[in-house]
Amino acid sequence: MKIMIVLDVEAASSPTGMADIVARLLAMPGLRRCASSVRVDVPGAFPPGLGAVLEAWTDPSMERGDVVHSLDALWSTAGILSAVSVEEFEPVALPPAPIGKPTPGLRMLSLCQRRAGLTPQAFREYWLGPHAAVAQSFSVALMAYQQNVVLECLHGQPVDGIASMHFRSFEHFRERYQDHPKDAARGAADAARFLDDSRNGAFTSLTVHRDLSGPS
Repeated sequence: MKIMIVLDVEAASSPTGMADIVARLLAMPGLRRCASSVRVDVPGAFPPGLGAVLEAWTDPSMERGDVVHSLDALWSTAGILSAVSVEEFEPVALPPAPIGKPTPGLRMLSLCQRRAGLTPQAFREYWLGPHAAVAQSFSVALMAYQQNVVLECLHGQPVDGIASMHFRSFEHFRERYQDHPKDAARGAADAARFLDDSRNGAFTSLTVHRDLSGPS
């Protein structure tokens, strides 16, 4: 089971708040791996949105109810925008980095809401199929690409998915989108087929990712 917890900018910038949430995740029963992605301010990239995303993977043998119950105390914490259980897909896997060390590059995270009239199954099929192919067909390839399809909303804002794209640097990010506007336009047009873009842009951030526990 994989859990993703999305924090706002204020919560992510509070050392004590982040430390408390991370400590609770590290104490989860059956925890196999824990990671954080914390917003970095890049001028002109995105407006304030996501502050951080925390991820926790538990042993498959763990009962869902036990995992969810272990997180109940978290929901009174201020600044949690959303908490979801997800099914993870990695069309382009990110090479592991040493525990506690930042993964090289920048990770772009986006909360995804499906377009009105689209069923969750149709959203899933289009995102994992046609759109994944479009995302991987750009002139500038991604360092890593991950799709997290939401199975259940545990707290806060309901979302349908959390997308992750990893870049070697901000220059790599700019090169992919600004230096190849036709690719960017093609990707945006395809995203409009299954995403409600009016609700997605405010919750996108560039972050620095690091594994906090698990195999290095």
